[in-house]
This record gives sequence, C-alpha cells and structure tokens, in this order.
Amino acid sequence: NFLTPFGVIQAQLAGHWFKRRGVSLDHLYSSNLNRARHTMAVVLHESDWQRPWVNMPALNELSDPDDPEEEARVRGAFHNIFTTWTEGNVLIISHYHSMQVIFDYLPVERKNIASHGGKHVSNGVVFMWDPEPEKNWQITTPDLHWIGEQT
Repeated sequence: NFLTPFGVIQAQLAGHWFKRRGVSLDHLYSSNLNRARHTMAVVLHESDWQRPWVNMPALNELSDPDDPEEEARVRGAFHNIFTTWTEGNVLIISHYHSMQVIFDYLPVERKNIASHGGKHVSNGVVFMWDPEPEKNWQITTPDLHWIGEQT
C-alpha cells in the first residue's frame, strides 16, 4: 500500500519542517515497505534533498506486535543504526509498531517522549533527539500553517 492523502500531507509537513529549520539529514533509513519508501521520497522531495537511502527489511512493520522475535528484529536493526552512527543526523522512517519498539529501546524514559502516559507516539510526528547532555528529547508535531500558504 502507498500513503493515503493525509499521509502524504504528514510527510510533506515533515520535509518542510526539516527544510525550514535547516536540519541536514546525513544517514537515511526506511523500512522496505511501500508506505515507508513513499514517505521517505516525499520527505526528501519537500526538504529539497534528492539522495539515496537504505531500505531495511528489519524496520518493516511487526506482523505480530506481541511476538518477541519480531521485536528483536526491529531492536537489532535500530541497535545497528544507533551503534554505527557517530556523527550527523539520522532519519528513520518505519511503521507504528516498529517505531514503538524503537522508542522503548531509546535511553530515555518513555513518558518524556510520548503522550497518554508514555504509551503512544502518533504517526506523522517528527521526533528529534540531540545527545548533548544539556539538551532534551523532543517530540514535535510540524505546524500546519504552511498548508494555507501553498494553496
């Protein structure tokens, strides 16, 4: 499946958000499912970045969110990304349940990055982390004001 029209708007907002803030994307990863690849293409187009990225089947959606082997697959992929990146910004585009596994793997209390008592991170949300000690984890929904400017 490809993105819904609303999913395209969310990806456009994310790409515009990166561009407007001057965020450079140095390492790019997505699941190899159509929705994630389509999202990456839209984000990169909107942020004026046309470059290749790594499609990782290990970042695909979990077929069973309660299966420990499925969770281990996603944790392993994220561990490989997290331990090999030494500088620059990383963009990971995956799917709801896979991203929940990744958020659980991050070295921060989940309540600080998610809503509803730390249980939920919405689709279409830009999540940025700066590992410098004086900076905090952030979860940000790109603003919708620019949509009106495009019409």
